[in-house]
Amino acid sequence: MGETQDIFELLPHTGDPGSRLSRISQIARNYSWTSIARRGMNALKRKLSRRKLVGVYQAPKHIELTGNENLLALSYAFINDRKNHRSHAKADLAKGKLCLLNQTLDVGFPIEWRKADRLAPSHLWRFHLHYHEYLLNVRADRPQAEAGKIIESVLDSWLNTYSPESTSRFLDAWHPYCIARRIPTWIYLVANQPDSDFRTRLLESLCCQTQHLCQNLETDIGGNHLLEDLLAIAFASLAIESEKSEEWLDFAFPLLKTELQKQVLSNGEHFELAPTYHCQMLGSLLRFLCLAKSANRKVHESCQPTAERMLTFLRRIQHPDGEIAMLGDSGLGESPSCEALYSLADLAEIRGDDQTAKNGSTNRYFVLQTGEGSSEIRAIFDAGETAAQHLPAHGHCDLTGLEISVGSNRWFVDSGNYNYEDDRWRAYCRSSLAHNVLTIEGQNSSNVWSKFRMGDRGKILKRECGTEGQIDWAFASHNGYQRLGAPSTNRTVAALPDGAFCCFDFPETQKQLTLDGFLHLHPELNLADQSVANQEFCVTIESQGTAKTLEFFGVDQIDFFSGWYCPAFGEKTESIVIRYRQNSNNRTSLGWILRPTQSRWYAEFNGPQLAIRNQESEHEFHWNF
Repeated sequence: MGETQDIFELLPHTGDPGSRLSRISQIARNYSWTSIARRGMNALKRKLSRRKLVGVYQAPKHIELTGNENLLALSYAFINDRKNHRSHAKADLAKGKLCLLNQTLDVGFPIEWRKADRLAPSHLWRFHLHYHEYLLNVRADRPQAEAGKIIESVLDSWLNTYSPESTSRFLDAWHPYCIARRIPTWIYLVANQPDSDFRTRLLESLCCQTQHLCQNLETDIGGNHLLEDLLAIAFASLAIESEKSEEWLDFAFPLLKTELQKQVLSNGEHFELAPTYHCQMLGSLLRFLCLAKSANRKVHESCQPTAERMLTFLRRIQHPDGEIAMLGDSGLGESPSCEALYSLADLAEIRGDDQTAKNGSTNRYFVLQTGEGSSEIRAIFDAGETAAQHLPAHGHCDLTGLEISVGSNRWFVDSGNYNYEDDRWRAYCRSSLAHNVLTIEGQNSSNVWSKFRMGDRGKILKRECGTEGQIDWAFASHNGYQRLGAPSTNRTVAALPDGAFCCFDFPETQKQLTLDGFLHLHPELNLADQSVANQEFCVTIESQGTAKTLEFFGVDQIDFFSGWYCPAFGEKTESIVIRYRQNSNNRTSLGWILRPTQSRWYAEFNGPQLAIRNQESEHEFHWNF
């Protein structure tokens, strides 16, 4: 294959998208003024009252878990799902080792909380520290008596360290989102805890935390944070029996209905457009509906259609390996698994659409399939926007991105997401360079900076799909490079018969521009052969006994780079990235065909028309520019 180059050499200068005034102008154009005002007020409040304590909440006189028959089943389901967590079994909490986000820290036992807060390798790691979800791993792994002692030691030390009477409300231990993630975890642990004074103490703290969350909703951030807050309060109202329970439900449920209407799109996708957050929100909603269904509460009927749409969407964007597409800020292991979500849906009696369309649209994604068995191709074509309009924190520069599986294995992948830090890894994972897209002049299709900021961004102009004979196709265009003189950048993909697939891009421009397409190969793929003959660029790709030829057309050169695949936080594996380049303006299109090694699909230009033909059959696909 020859020597590969470092992919970071191509990284655009995302850290300097313009002057400070330009950044402010972009935020003003692209963010909600309400959100800007709320964030400003929250920042001011933190600055003026940094030492303000959480306070004292009067615990109800009678507190107990409800007798809801689904509560224990839920606790078992989430405990068992933790067995498959990617950080699982990498450290021994009883020996003072804690692994979160695939990074291990010596935290002592019982946990030395202040030390752990101070030494946490990232802010997100510290958040996970206070979610306490890793305690479900302890419950899953160890005999009940041994697990109970470890859990009691950890939680007892946490309660002593972060009592509301002595802890600043701005510490992460009492951050609203940490509380929202912690409430259901504690409820699952209490459900498996025998009666004791300590169990009563946990229930009293749960009531205190729920009350605090009611008074500190994350309306300034909104999105998945606010939805998680409301679902945690609603879940607590049905799981805990106290004089406050109905008050919590009456407070949270009207707001919850409003947020679900706003945050769940008509196709069932969560509006932040990252499958990981879709799964997280669906899991929290299903958890709440499990209890509502068992308790015969009407709230189940109100939320059921939304949950059904979300479940249907999830089925449409799965790869054959049973996991989600890694688009936007997505990764594996940081939300309930698809298998766990389907089990929760069964428990809540949420059905959705069980039929996964062979070739079809979810409004944002087009899903195309061709071939059979180990040679079958499943392509997920992202024809949607980069992010939520007023909340782009989890968006990437991935307009018209594409992921492909062959058989049960991923072949062409998004680079994933390594961390949420303001460093080159975050810049890389959000850049256009890290996705299977076309770039122009080596630039991003949207203006990103910092770890969560996105200013002016490309918009989808048009999307459509259809069938020509036995060939299914999908098309999308965007204006992400209009500033460079390309008002429309267009991509068409087509599922060809017999396990072949093609993708071609054709930007509309009158300028001489350098066009670079990128393909990110899964680390387990091998390049068996590379040839350049008669200006035809071909490589042979192999994986677990399956081989296909990848042939490029309309290009002047192909290069190989050493890139990175980041399937989960804190994980990165070196992988091959193919760049195919056109630096002359005498063609109208460039792209590639992935085909079985023996088939004879090829591309041919005829003036303003591109034809994809098979030399051994009558199949043809035509596209006019």
